[in-house]
Amino acid sequence: IVMKKFDENYTTYTQSLEFAAELLTKAIKETMRKVDKEMNFKVSHEEYIILETVCLNPGIIQIDIAKKIFMQRSYVGKLLAKLEESGYIKRTQSIKGKKKVVMKSYITDSGIEAYNEVKNWILKEINKNSISDEQRKQTKEMIKHMFEIVSYLSKEYDVKL
Repeated sequence: IVMKKFDENYTTYTQSLEFAAELLTKAIKETMRKVDKEMNFKVSHEEYIILETVCLNPGIIQIDIAKKIFMQRSYVGKLLAKLEESGYIKRTQSIKGKKKVVMKSYITDSGIEAYNEVKNWILKEINKNSISDEQRKQTKEMIKHMFEIVSYLSKEYDVKL
């Protein structure tokens, strides 16, 4: 079998930013699922993300949460119902437009407590790993560059995110 040499400017899929981002996302999600089981937090990682979104956007509606966090609207609805049943959020009916009824979501005090439990664990884990100030700076720069790539791609190829 003759192996064709790749152009040095060409990046294979498994060496690409896309693959690295997908792999990192999968690793983080799987890690958080295991952490959820071990730590027995009051909320799952997905619920934590929704609590954070509601906390930062009081009165947000289900469809807007789904759009912000790239989650299926129906799945967000199930998680919101569970969070409401647990007393971590409250939802109120509101009229949007002429006749459309929507449910606005607000975090409760017990929701803030559940959110802070996970947030504080995450912060402790980040600080525990002895990341240097230079590494933190590099990480922030890398994240900034990734968002710049997202912005470029969405404008250049008219991608709606």
